[in-house]
Amino acid sequence: MAIASALMAQVQAELGDPNADTQSGKFTSSVIYGWLDEAQKEWCVKLMPLIGINSQTVVTNQDSVALPTDNIMIDAVSSRRGWLRKVQAIGITDWLNQQSAVRTALSTDPAMFTEIDQRAYVFPRYSGSSLVSLINASTSTTATTLTMASTGNLTSYGRAKIEASEVIEYTGKTDTTLTGVRRGLENTTATSYASAASVAQCDYIAYYRRYPIALASTATPEIKAAYHEKLKAYAKYMGYMMEGSFDKAQAQLGVWQTALADAEYAEKKKFLMTDRIRDMDSQIVSNIYGPV
Repeated sequence: MAIASALMAQVQAELGDPNADTQSGKFTSSVIYGWLDEAQKEWCVKLMPLIGINSQTVVTNQDSVALPTDNIMIDAVSSRRGWLRKVQAIGITDWLNQQSAVRTALSTDPAMFTEIDQRAYVFPRYSGSSLVSLINASTSTTATTLTMASTGNLTSYGRAKIEASEVIEYTGKTDTTLTGVRRGLENTTATSYASAASVAQCDYIAYYRRYPIALASTATPEIKAAYHEKLKAYAKYMGYMMEGSFDKAQAQLGVWQTALADAEYAEKKKFLMTDRIRDMDSQIVSNIYGPV
């Protein structure tokens, strides 16, 4: 596993410009970080290995939710009010047909969604706002148990927002506590709170394929460590193209494209095999739907 600064320095050296930042060279660290970042993004668009969660509270009559800025594709949407009820993905035409038939329909949980203009539109619309509970004691930024006035409005486990800003996840509850709490999720910040701070259930949760976090000197590429070295091939391809060494550029492009193809095979194999179960007595291979 390599941090971006190490990969950047290796690319500078291999392009013959190891002192670019101090001697006004062509291949400065900012330029190479940009190329490494482009490579990581292309990797994630091609293979979609990174999964994010986007949790939102809702209000009455809400019909859509903005997609996160790092969204590539939504895998699934669930509704916590309906105990992790899965919301079915449908095409735009089917969604429009539903809208035309019963546009004003409301429901505790939507039954379907589609993506339009960087938003996830749901149907039916939400019939009520997310339920809210209150913290009943001052809470530190590191607290993993939250003391509540009551947890009756919250599901037995799930995600919630404190004061409409910090996303948390909890694994259990009693009548007056949330337990197993993970703080500051989804790029939010863990904060200290006074008594009476609001905790609202996240009734919309999307699981989506996402872009990687932008690289900086202290960052580590988010793709698997085994592939970190492959990012260098893309950066070197860009470097050779910049200086007009087209034969060298083509060679590095070939290395990069082969790495993508090999990784694509590995990712497909992983997803194809995850639902296979072998009975140790009969040796029958089944998947989650039955024998195969």
